[in-house]
Amino acid sequence: MTDSPLSFQEAVQLAKETIGHFQRVRSTSGRVVDETDPVASANAFAGRLGAIYLRDEKRSAQLLRDAETDWQAFNVLRHGLALLLEHDKLEMRPEVRDWLSRYLRGEVSAPAGAGRKRNVGPHNVIEFCVSMLVDQGMNAMRNDESKRESHPESACDAVAEALVELDKKPTTYNAVKRIYLDRRKFVNRAP
Repeated sequence: MTDSPLSFQEAVQLAKETIGHFQRVRSTSGRVVDETDPVASANAFAGRLGAIYLRDEKRSAQLLRDAETDWQAFNVLRHGLALLLEHDKLEMRPEVRDWLSRYLRGEVSAPAGAGRKRNVGPHNVIEFCVSMLVDQGMNAMRNDESKRESHPESACDAVAEALVELDKKPTTYNAVKRIYLDRRKFVNRAP
């Protein structure tokens, strides 16, 4: 958390920069990702998000737990590990090393529900942006009774505005809030 909270415009700008970072055409390994292919695009998002989560002790521990039962967490974990291994940037915690060893031996498989899903990567990025703004001192959501015009300083409002400015979907507070709350189950942090 920062000493002084971000202004709404600063939050929108930070969200735009973060979304832009995740949506670059080239992955950090320099390989071109075909953004018209939803699977390739989702895997690239999952790798970047997994790499970020694996560098954080709390998030990596939660990611390992969630990967046992949540196919999205499983995908984020394996693609994040692959990305970090490609760049020799993985300082493995013992529990991560154990999971990777079991996965490579075929002792770990994807949980039920695995398969091609739409919008996994973008939804993970939306949740990440809202959480990042919350970490910067913003409230995640506003009171449902208040209108954006009278109380536009929630992180969900800022991310929705960033998406509007980037001409990306979803573009409403309610849609961003739904995604955020759904993905919070994955990262298991209180809103």
